[in-house]
Amino acid sequence: MHPDDMAARGIGNGNGVRVSCKRGELLLRAESSPEQRRGDVFIPMHWGSQFMSGAGGNALTVSAFDPISKQPELKHAAVQVERLELPYELIALRRLGVDGWERLERLQSLLSRFPLAALSPFGRESACVMLRARSGAPIEPASLAELDRAVDESGPRSISYEDPARGIAKRLWIDARGRIVGVRLAGETGAAAWLKEQMQNGALVPPALALAPRPAGSAAAVPRGRIVCNCFDVSETDIRATVGRGADLPALQRSLNCGTNCGSCVPELRRLCSGRNSLSAAA
Repeated sequence: MHPDDMAARGIGNGNGVRVSCKRGELLLRAESSPEQRRGDVFIPMHWGSQFMSGAGGNALTVSAFDPISKQPELKHAAVQVERLELPYELIALRRLGVDGWERLERLQSLLSRFPLAALSPFGRESACVMLRARSGAPIEPASLAELDRAVDESGPRSISYEDPARGIAKRLWIDARGRIVGVRLAGETGAAAWLKEQMQNGALVPPALALAPRPAGSAAAVPRGRIVCNCFDVSETDIRATVGRGADLPALQRSLNCGTNCGSCVPELRRLCSGRNSLSAAA
């Protein structure tokens, strides 16, 4: 959504929202983007019940299709967006091994247990998956136990931290080498981005640090951010840092290799570079 549309509805970045129309409704997390046209919202069309709680965009759009080619009509609909109070967040991370498909299916089976939930893959060298969910009340112990069994019921050793009064429950699974292979954060998820980074990089992490509310005090605590160039695993954080040192698009391509293979990230690289130019002009 455009930031102005979100502000007019009291919606913050990451808040839960209800997107509804006469055909149905969908619960999602709102994401701010100044590139989104005001008055419009965008929902990825490929996410359905296999990867989220709900039917995905098909719950909102028309079912019309061409009678000859069977091509569906473009996914568009008039919708209402309102903020949804789902204050309790849960995030589970799992590195996928030889039983990856089975593990993924077990996590998929839990999506419908939450009013708002999504399952997404991540990682390059090591395939990983993240389950992110929200609810209106703290997650019940029985549901947490079921989720833990889906993450890993018998493999690596685990450590946990619980604060029932605040609705906080965390668990961390570590292999024999001290690498994180599984994470479950309920009620307090500030360290999720950092833990996700350490998991996909196979880093060795002290358990006490991993269970902290928000690891700090070192450069390693800063997550790399979203990956812009998938071909060479280049993150937005890396790109912004290089642009901040004065790099233009050719310099980015020479130093980080981003945008030099399939080229699909070049428009995004140009946008990030133009941001640098705007800041320079303002200065």
